[in-house]
Amino acid sequence: MKNIKYFLIALIVLATSCASNYGAQFDIEYEVTPSLKNSKSIDVTFKYNTDSNGDLVLNYLNSSMGDNAIFNCIKSLKVDLTDAKITFVKDSDLIKIKSLPNTKIKIS
Repeated sequence: MKNIKYFLIALIVLATSCASNYGAQFDIEYEVTPSLKNSKSIDVTFKYNTDSNGDLVLNYLNSSMGDNAIFNCIKSLKVDLTDAKITFVKDSDLIKIKSLPNTKIKIS
């Protein structure tokens, strides 16, 4: 149950970080699928565009609402493009993804 809480926090943080850039409109698609029968976890998949440099930066709080080390709840993080590079910057609460410029990528 605790993993579900962390993933929901992550999804909320992601949604607010994508929607809080001076009122600009963002096109994000996401899907949350519970997997409670076997592992009491959830799978989160979303699609979002990289910028003109091929960067996508996600704000993912490593500590929130009294919980710490939330990065440890991520069991796997994949990008649908094989040439994408994922970097976790825990001390800055960031996940940086480097891929093709101006491309909608799927992260799961």
